[in-house]
Amino acid sequence: MKRIRPSVGALYFLQIFLALLAFGISLISVLYLRRFRLLMYIIVGVVCSLAFLFDLILLPLYFSRTLYSFDKNAISKKGGLFYNKKQLMKFSSVQYYTTVKTPLSELTSLNFVIIHALGGRVVLNYLSAKELSAVENILSENLKGNEVEQ
Repeated sequence: MKRIRPSVGALYFLQIFLALLAFGISLISVLYLRRFRLLMYIIVGVVCSLAFLFDLILLPLYFSRTLYSFDKNAISKKGGLFYNKKQLMKFSSVQYYTTVKTPLSELTSLNFVIIHALGGRVVLNYLSAKELSAVENILSENLKGNEVEQ
């Protein structure tokens, strides 16, 4: 059984991106809303609070609770923020898969695998380039095995 967690590099990239986005929105608010001080303070407070909430609580919680497992018969995805969700898909029902590899994926780890099956799909988020190739190998081997059986 192979177990994969979302890449920590993607977590760091998202945290830095959200912090820079919050800083940019706050700076624009300060520059253009100086005449409306109360509105400016409200916008800066809300943006900084949301950035703090996502960067230090929600994103690390999501990344620590998500797990992708591959055994000889099925793919499972476990995770969730406030509740546990489990998706299970048998290899025999997989029709095809799509990989999404972003530019600079070696640095950002924003790679995804979308596995399509009969009536559903499972999305494996935030895989490193090494994990992406391992998942592609597992899926291609199992899809070739399904073609031989039929």
